[in-house]
Amino acid sequence: MQLTTNYIDKISGQQTTKKTEGESIIEYTVNDGDYFLEKTQKVGRYFITYYEFMLNSPITISLSPNSKGILMLFLLEGEQQLSHHLIRKVNKENYMLKIDSSKQETRYISILIPKEIIIKLKQDLLIDFEAEELPSTLKLDDLIKKNKIISPEMKSVITDICSCQRDGSFKQVYLENKIIELLFLQLEYINQDQSKSYISNIDIERMHSARKLLTQNIKHPYTLSTLAKKVGTNEFKLKKYFKELFGSTVFGYLNEHKMNKAKERLQNSDITISELAEDLGYKSQNHFSTVFKKFYGYPPSDVKKVKNINNNSTHTIYLLPLFIIEKLEALELLTLGTFIL
Repeated sequence: MQLTTNYIDKISGQQTTKKTEGESIIEYTVNDGDYFLEKTQKVGRYFITYYEFMLNSPITISLSPNSKGILMLFLLEGEQQLSHHLIRKVNKENYMLKIDSSKQETRYISILIPKEIIIKLKQDLLIDFEAEELPSTLKLDDLIKKNKIISPEMKSVITDICSCQRDGSFKQVYLENKIIELLFLQLEYINQDQSKSYISNIDIERMHSARKLLTQNIKHPYTLSTLAKKVGTNEFKLKKYFKELFGSTVFGYLNEHKMNKAKERLQNSDITISELAEDLGYKSQNHFSTVFKKFYGYPPSDVKKVKNINNNSTHTIYLLPLFIIEKLEALELLTLGTFIL
């Protein structure tokens, strides 16, 4: 499968293009520090598109699949905070994606897959799910207003894909299984969401506000009572609705967010473990290392060691690679409990 991208609105600024086998990167540097970057990756029957941008003017993009399939969409906003996702059927026709101007960095990923993949996965999971068709015109803002929240577990999987440093066939098999895991988690979330109790729009907004306050104050987190008061609700509703919307308790979500952030920074920066522990609000490096090891099963020092080894190799990953599994046999691994950008 393949997805062709055309820009309806021309983007002004300096353009740089880099192409390798199965991969293309186009970057526009616009005035005042604005930019627009597109990366495409084709692996077998699957096609990935990654956008990163911050623009003063809106643009419209034409998306043209070359055959019928399923499109997974993930919206990532500012400081790599994962936000929303959806899954839609696409046909062999043109779709218009409208992107408004943005004052902060926004990242958006689409994964185009053969419909047979999701059909087989639905059969294995014994679920009755039918994806809606992608509308002919879609605004990126619709991802925020109408669709599902990316869970911390999805965030962890995407972080693993993002920072994969493996080479050759080991890299491909690892990433393929991680993407299937991501699809699995997306279907699981949607299936569970259908059985949740009714939550009013105002309470949904309150929970989103609570999540934002929670992730913006990781060094000095609020107590449950303080957080509830700040968003205009009580502790009972905060605990109940937060877990239903985001799939975790308030402090469970905070812990997962901190661990994902910790792993990401260890893999992608030169920060020391002691500096990271302080930034995340831990009393000591030992306390942070204990929590990290309990969460991941290995200490943060192991992440630094792997990073140092890979920095000395000739292969470097600069942008977010996304791969989707080509062999349907790998789906059978899900039934055995195995299962990742």
